[in-house]
Amino acid sequence: MSLLYRFKPQKDAYLRSIATRLGSAGITANEVTALGLCLALGSGLLAYRGYLYLAIVCFASSAVLGANVPPSAFVVVGGAFTLLFARAYGHGHKWGATPTTFGRPERLALLVVGIFCSTPINTLLFVAAGLCCVFSSAQILAPGNSVQGEQYVGGV
Repeated sequence: MSLLYRFKPQKDAYLRSIATRLGSAGITANEVTALGLCLALGSGLLAYRGYLYLAIVCFASSAVLGANVPPSAFVVVGGAFTLLFARAYGHGHKWGATPTTFGRPERLALLVVGIFCSTPINTLLFVAAGLCCVFSSAQILAPGNSVQGEQYVGGV
């Protein structure tokens, strides 16, 4: 059993109190989901426009709204944040594009397969996708690994 399952009762109590407050204010679960999707889309647009730090805040806000997310999926979210920070740091230092071993197709394949698998397998796949993000982040931040003079094209 995952270490994160120990915190499930506290998380559920916290989310239940938020849900109660939102429900008493007349906000439905579908509206919360729609807001989370809008924030996620907005974070992508902000990152595309070059507002990387604001995109990170917007993305974190959208991730908080997902109540029924398996704990192992937060490994992927943490890895994605690590990769986003590494890319933002490289962009801020004008390092240019840095090739990494694990790109979007590999990480996306792990996530899609993990979504359709049962608990022991999806945990393994989500953790693998998160570790791919962390490994790619290390490649970006490794000294001498950046490609100087190239135009940064963005993305995670």
